[in-house]
Amino acid sequence: ESILSFAHDEFMRNNLQLGFSAVYLKQLGEEIGKMLKLAKDNVDLCFEAIIHKDVKATEKADEREETIDLMNKELGRYISKILIHDKTGNDIEAIEEYFRVIGNIERIGDHAVNIGGYVYVMEKNDVTFSEGAIEELRKMQDVCQKAMNLLTEMDDEPTEWLSKIAALEQQMDDMTVKYRNNHIERMKQGLCSEQGCILFSELLTDFERMG
Repeated sequence: ESILSFAHDEFMRNNLQLGFSAVYLKQLGEEIGKMLKLAKDNVDLCFEAIIHKDVKATEKADEREETIDLMNKELGRYISKILIHDKTGNDIEAIEEYFRVIGNIERIGDHAVNIGGYVYVMEKNDVTFSEGAIEELRKMQDVCQKAMNLLTEMDDEPTEWLSKIAALEQQMDDMTVKYRNNHIERMKQGLCSEQGCILFSELLTDFERMG
């Protein structure tokens, strides 16, 4: 039986106001941590899939994404019940922040799967990326992993943590601009196929929206 199911049953049996219970908040945080770990693994797997044209890796990512989506729905329902039944608890602000966090994790997971999904088009149309594009993909993978790792490292003093996140988000924005310009230059030089150009452009959009 999952932690969420147990917590919900306890709530229904005892009509507890969950917001002022540190136990429930801790359980919620642990479940979100599991969801974050799945998304983190998918980000890495999907970049590896696109770099190596590995369809099987993409299939594994698709399966994991189903679990992420399910957890997003379950956690969202659970948080909604807390907010409906407990409007005065001391932990309400933290719970509301958790709700935003799971939405962001789900969004990151979606864009990761989008990136991996381009492998099917590459396989079908025999598309390959240039060495320059592959190098940029590896750098995108690296900064995404740094961002995902940072999300798991928040402590009781969030100021520096938030500053690091903002810096990584800016770095991803800057990389997107730079890589789009590099991509245009490769197109001018005929270093990639028409289909490859389209895919890399779409991939950059997904990368930008992960930040």
